[in-house]
Order: sequence, then C-alpha cells, then structure tokens
Amino acid sequence: MQEEIQSMTLSEYQKYITNIIKRLYREKRVDIVTKRDDYNKKVFDIELNKPDWFNELSIDMQTICFNNLQRIIIDYLKNGVTNYNKEIYGENALE
Repeated sequence: MQEEIQSMTLSEYQKYITNIIKRLYREKRVDIVTKRDDYNKKVFDIELNKPDWFNELSIDMQTICFNNLQRIIIDYLKNGVTNYNKEIYGENALE
C-alpha cells in the first residue's frame, strides 16, 4: 500500500485522503463532544472511533487523515459560531 501511495500524483493523493475522511464520516466514526476545561470554559473534543480498515493504514496516514479531518471540523465550527454571532448580534458585532 505504501508503494501505491508513493506513486500517486498530488491530485490522486488528495482524493485518497478525502475519500478516507468521507468514509469515516459516512460510517459515523467521528463524534464532537463538548467538555469543560480546568477554567470551566466549554471546549470541543473530536473523538475518532477507528474502524479496523483505518487501523490497517500506516500511522503516518492515520495522522494525516485525522489532522485534515480535525481542520475541517474546526473550520466548520468556527464558521458556525461566526454566523450565529452575526445573526444574533448583527453584522458588525465582532468588529
């Protein structure tokens, strides 16, 4: 499998990672859990329930996929909060 990945073009490699992330999402393997930190601030924790097929990937590939998945979720949450604040407090509320 490693040799297969090494022979991929950048576009193929990006699509491969995207397909892994989509599959994790489709199989409902990702949970966003809200918790409180030591300062009683609400934080989000991204939990990944790794299926067997994901565990068969190299550790590097697992890390790359999880980091990309995490970035996508964080961007999604940030956009949601920003849009919510604009809706509640007005377009210029955050300036």
